[in-house]
Amino acid sequence: MQRAFSAIVIFVSLFAATLAQAQQSFWVQLEANRTLREAEASARNFAQSLPDVNGFRLGAGGWYGVALGPYTEAAATERLLALRGQGAIPMDAYISDGASYAQQFWPVGANALAEVPAPAPQAAPAPVSEPPLEPVAVAEPAAEPEPMAEPIIIEQTRAEALASERTLDGDARKQLQIALQWEGFYRSLIDGDFGPGTRGAMAAWQAARGFEETGVLTTRQRAELLKGYTDALASIGLGPVIDGEAGIALDLPRAMVRFSRYEAPFAHYEGDQGVRVVLISQRGDRATLYGLYDILQTLKVVPPEGPRNRRDGEFTIEGADSEILSYTYATLADGAVKGFMLIWPQGDRVINPETGEAAFEVDRRHALVLDAMRASFASTGPQALDDNAGLDSATQSIDLVSGLEIRRAEKARSGFFVSPQGAVVTTVEAVTGCTRITLDESYDAAVTATDEALGIALLTPARPLAPLAVGELLAFEPRL
Repeated sequence: MQRAFSAIVIFVSLFAATLAQAQQSFWVQLEANRTLREAEASARNFAQSLPDVNGFRLGAGGWYGVALGPYTEAAATERLLALRGQGAIPMDAYISDGASYAQQFWPVGANALAEVPAPAPQAAPAPVSEPPLEPVAVAEPAAEPEPMAEPIIIEQTRAEALASERTLDGDARKQLQIALQWEGFYRSLIDGDFGPGTRGAMAAWQAARGFEETGVLTTRQRAELLKGYTDALASIGLGPVIDGEAGIALDLPRAMVRFSRYEAPFAHYEGDQGVRVVLISQRGDRATLYGLYDILQTLKVVPPEGPRNRRDGEFTIEGADSEILSYTYATLADGAVKGFMLIWPQGDRVINPETGEAAFEVDRRHALVLDAMRASFASTGPQALDDNAGLDSATQSIDLVSGLEIRRAEKARSGFFVSPQGAVVTTVEAVTGCTRITLDESYDAAVTATDEALGIALLTPARPLAPLAVGELLAFEPRL
């Protein structure tokens, strides 16, 4: 009885291992198309001469794949080699484990991902010897199931990759250049022309990913490159927004921010990732524009360090500190001042192991969003925020300007002018440990002299001022 039980255990174990191995599906991927219409036409064409044709959406990248299957690994490899030898499928077809396959679109209503593939031929089971004449109560150990082999991926040759590449239209070729640019390998024009610059970028990308440096991307490599870019786009959710109250239209990262409130002259868009967008909308003229230029630079979301550019009819302000990156643009349009602010969280602080220098990690999505906002920004007409828009529900505070916090000095001390150019004398304690010094919270100044014994410091403004009066030493002996 013990012997018979052992045989059953062996049979069940082997059957379970075989069944588990059979559950793994493999596919012969034939094509990847940019649109559903193209993919349906391709699937319909292949189905006229081949069985087991299926179509799937490929992840979240917006591409659609046509594949044969499901098969076991051995059957898929055999099928690929046979059909390629007959010229029945593209030469760049390859084996896929289906990990990127999502919703099935062909055949309509089918669910091939749930099917169990036909198992590969199995070796005949080992014969079981007859039981001995005398009963022996020894259980034989169950056979160890063989580990599953890694999926076989037959990569295209360079000639096959070139042949596949020639089928791409102009937009698809430009999309590859954009993706290479996004990854930091391409810095030239987006023109769809695969010249030396593009080939070099492709080779550099291949080297960084551990592929052979051919300078020509295979079908699988193109899909991998595009997936990185499309995944980034999906995390941003760039899309058009029209704010009718503010009279502004532009592209915003809608996966990161949503409308919050109006507090004239601002429309606030916020989210839970630290990204903020502020639309600027106020009726006025050039004087209004220049006044806003000065006011914005007192805000905490506009760091003092960074380029400023005020031209006739518009201005830009850029700033960065240890917490945020900030960009502001405003212009005169349709009888109003209109613009936007993009506030982005600063990256993590990292140390370069070679130089020991500290720097902040760069979130490449920031530049992508900013470029899109600048390119799409437009006034939709004379409509602008009313001067009291949102003020009824706004929290009033002397530390806020329309919902934005004012940048405050850590400490403030008094002093007096001692020269017609605006030099100021104050205490040493007032400026000790300060990284930035301002006069009247408006004019940058620097320490030019100190006297520790007297406890005084001399400050010189960055640009000459014209004080109404200056302090002078007495020219006579004071009377008691």
